[in-house]
Amino acid sequence: MSKFESFHNKISSSGFISIFFAVFVLFFAAFRIVTPEFEKLSGGLRIPDIAIVANANDIYSLFKSYGQEGRAFYNYIQAMDAVYPLSYGLFFISLIYFYIKKLFKKNSAAGYLIIVPYITACSDYGENICIFIINRSFPAKFGIAADMALLFSYMKWFFFMLSVSIILLGTITFFIKKASGKIGPEE
Repeated sequence: MSKFESFHNKISSSGFISIFFAVFVLFFAAFRIVTPEFEKLSGGLRIPDIAIVANANDIYSLFKSYGQEGRAFYNYIQAMDAVYPLSYGLFFISLIYFYIKKLFKKNSAAGYLIIVPYITACSDYGENICIFIINRSFPAKFGIAADMALLFSYMKWFFFMLSVSIILLGTITFFIKKASGKIGPEE
């Protein structure tokens, strides 16, 4: 068994899944607390991670509209966002691997699904780094950072939704198989 597989086996236990879920929910709730404060400071604008922007100029317009106070407060949000991808990433990885173990034969091609939440979290970190560069260098324009932030943002949301879809399908399939007796209670 490889170290990678051993790691996944360890974190896909119900105990770790529960811990990762709790941490994910705590960070999600924390964002719901600080985001309204940011919106007050920025005149009702959303944080760049969830704002709908079409190009690099939109990102710079957004940062200009935030004002000095909004951009300063966003630094606190970014500190939280340094851990958030890890929290949901570990939750998604542990749960998807749990379903891979329970629903598929060893060495099944379905095992590659574990890559999806890694790409999600890495894309989120890429987006965060680019937005950090933009915020720190503002008002100077660092064009490549804005373009890369958009690319990472699109990737993050695509793979995030794909991860959620895999988890939903895994959950439904798991409970159907469990109800039909194809997965025993000891599993």
